[in-house]
Amino acid sequence: MRLLRSVWLASFLSSLIMFIDRAAINFAPLAAWDVERAGQWIVFHSVIFFCCCLEGGNAAVSSHNLRVSINSGKGINDLNSELVRALTRQLRVILTFSGVAIVVYGACRHAGFSLFFGGGGGGGFFLDLSIFVSLVSYVSFYYLTQLQSCIMRALDGGALGYNSVNVAKIFEVALVLTVPFFSSSIHLLAQCLAFSRAASFLLIAVAFGVFFKKRWNERYSASIRVNNNVAGDVLSKGAGREYAVLALWPGVSASFPIIFLNNALGPHSVVLFSIHRLFSRLFVIVSQMIGRVAWAEKLNGRSLDWVESPQGTERVRIAMLLWAFFVLFVLATHHLLPVQLDVVGGVFDVGLIILFLILGLLQARVEILVPVRAAEGRLSGVLYYRLALFLVACIIGVWILRDVLALVALILVSEAVVLLRLISSNKR
Repeated sequence: MRLLRSVWLASFLSSLIMFIDRAAINFAPLAAWDVERAGQWIVFHSVIFFCCCLEGGNAAVSSHNLRVSINSGKGINDLNSELVRALTRQLRVILTFSGVAIVVYGACRHAGFSLFFGGGGGGGFFLDLSIFVSLVSYVSFYYLTQLQSCIMRALDGGALGYNSVNVAKIFEVALVLTVPFFSSSIHLLAQCLAFSRAASFLLIAVAFGVFFKKRWNERYSASIRVNNNVAGDVLSKGAGREYAVLALWPGVSASFPIIFLNNALGPHSVVLFSIHRLFSRLFVIVSQMIGRVAWAEKLNGRSLDWVESPQGTERVRIAMLLWAFFVLFVLATHHLLPVQLDVVGGVFDVGLIILFLILGLLQARVEILVPVRAAEGRLSGVLYYRLALFLVACIIGVWILRDVLALVALILVSEAVVLLRLISSNKR
C-alpha cells in the first residue's frame, strides 16, 4: 500500500507538472514575445508533442513483456536478454522516426514548403536545419527516457520511474519560463529543450545503473514472491496496434487542432484556442493521474478493484464533482485577483470557457475508462472510432465553419458520443 501511495503521488506530480508545462508554453512566450511569434512557438511545440506520441506505446509494451518474464520465474539472464530486446526495439523506433523525418524534411526543403509554421493570417518561419535537428534530437531522447521510466515500473519502481521523468520535465518548464525573456529566438529555445532532454537521459541512465544494478537480484526475487500468481501473457500484435493508437491519441488531440488552426486562421486563433484549452486540462489532469497508474498497474498484471468496483467508480465521480465545484469557485472569484490577464488583446471568452469546462468533464471520464479497457483488451475498436470522430470534428470546425467556438463544440460532441459508446459497451 505504501508503494501504491507513492506511485499515486508521483503520477499526480506528473499530471501537475504537465499542466504547468502547458500553461508555461502559452503564457511565457505570450508575455515575452508578440502574439504572432508566440503562436508560431505553440504550433512548433505541438509538432514536437505529436512526434513524441509516435513512439506507439512501444516502451509500455516492453515494460509489460518484462513484467511477464519476471512473473513467469525466468532466470536473471533471460531478464537481461529481455532488457536488451526492449532497448533494441526502442532504438529501431528512433531510427524509423529519424529516417521518416529526414525524408519529410528533405521533401519540404525541395518544395520550399514551410512545414506547419506558415499559414492563414500570419506569416511563419521556415523549418531550417538547426530547428529540425533540435526537433529530432529532443524526440529521440524522449523515447529513451520513456523506456527508462517503463523499465523501472516493470521492476516495481513505479514511483521512481515517474519521478525521473518529472525531474526531466521540471528542467524543461524552467527553460520555457526563462529563455523567452532573454531571447526572441524560437531556435534557441528548441535547442535548449533538446539539450535538457539529452542531459536528463544521461542522468537517469547513471541513476538507473547505480540503483538497479545493485538491487537487481533483490527486486527480482521480491517481484517473484509477490507476483508469481499473475504471470500474464506477452502482448499480441493486435493488442500492440491498439496500444499504438492509445499512445498516439494525446498527440493527435493536442496537436491537430493547433496545426489546422494555424494554417487556416493564423497564429491569433492558435493562441486563443490553446490558452482557453487550459480550462479543460484542469479536469483532465485528475483523470490522467488515475488512468496512467491504472494502465500501468493493470498492464503489469495487478488488480484494480479500487478503480473498477462500483465503490471505486463512485469515489472517482465524487472526486471529479468536488474538483468541478473548486474550479467554478475559482472562476467566480477570479476578479478578486490583483492581476487580470488579457488574451490576444481581449478578455477570456466566456463561451469558450464554458465549452472547455464541459469538454474537460467529459474527457476526464473517458481518460479513466480507456486505459483500463486497453490494458484488459476490451476496447473493441473504440480508439479508432474516437480518432476518426475527432478528426472529422477538426476538419469541419476549422476548414468548413472556420470558427474556434464551433471547433470546440464539435470536439465536445465527438467526445460525448465516445463516452456514450464506452458506457453502453460496459453494460453488455
